[in-house]
Amino acid sequence: MIDTNNVEYRARMRQALEKNYFVGVLDGYLDTEEGKNSLADHTAGRYQIAADQVMPWLHRKFDLSERTVIEIGSGTGSSTLALAQVARSVECYELNQYATAVARERLDFWGITNVHFHSTLFDEKCELVQSGGTATAIMLYAALEHMTHEECLAILALSWRILRRGGILVIAETPNRFSFVDEHTSLLPFFSQLPREIQVRYAARSPRDDFRWAIAEAGREGHEKALEAMTRWGSGISYHEFELGIGQDVHQFVVLDGYEPEITNIVPVSEIDTILQTVFKQFGVQAHRAFTRRSLYLVLQKP
Repeated sequence: MIDTNNVEYRARMRQALEKNYFVGVLDGYLDTEEGKNSLADHTAGRYQIAADQVMPWLHRKFDLSERTVIEIGSGTGSSTLALAQVARSVECYELNQYATAVARERLDFWGITNVHFHSTLFDEKCELVQSGGTATAIMLYAALEHMTHEECLAILALSWRILRRGGILVIAETPNRFSFVDEHTSLLPFFSQLPREIQVRYAARSPRDDFRWAIAEAGREGHEKALEAMTRWGSGISYHEFELGIGQDVHQFVVLDGYEPEITNIVPVSEIDTILQTVFKQFGVQAHRAFTRRSLYLVLQKP
């Protein structure tokens, strides 16, 4: 039984996060209210949401106990810890070795042994794809929004291609670019709809100290560095990437759409969601209602 209030666990996670994940942040950030909240979120909050809501959401339709799940962009392992308890095994693809160091510490503390890490891109050149391997489940948890457009399309296309019949592609905690407020990165209205170049210049108006500082610091190394930093901080995506990466008929394959109670417990249905539903209907947008949620949680099943 995972108890994130365990004092030793919290101490070890704080040490691992400070040593690896929060390196290079704004001086004194972890002593601010925002920093303390972020530390608590990465220690326990994100795991609890994944374990208490997202895994039961998936269990509505799928038993993962006999499936190996590929997790792309596993980060510091909050979702991985939750996933490892319900799946046969988890294959993590994460390029950031510092984030993986935190994930290993998290899993090792609880004696989790059915997770394997790959410090390579999940792309056409990775061993699984080169060997003609297939998958029964692929998860992108808070991952797609941190990719370039090209990376996002390539990941969606490849994931769908290697899925076996009946396999699932899980998207979780990805901001919708149509949301009127960017609740993920800048905390500013209409930010996700802006071109990257405008985002970089407008970032200075964000109420988030760490975000403003990070973009400004990257900008000192040049405009391209600032654009890269903006991309990695994250921005919303929409149904367009899914249609381009998987196909226009992608909407037929949605089997969970984020309006289930487990997900509305995380992201309550708001005026934004209902307005987007109205707009889709008013303008005849032929897209599944999953793409009207201000934060995308959806599962696609390959026929």
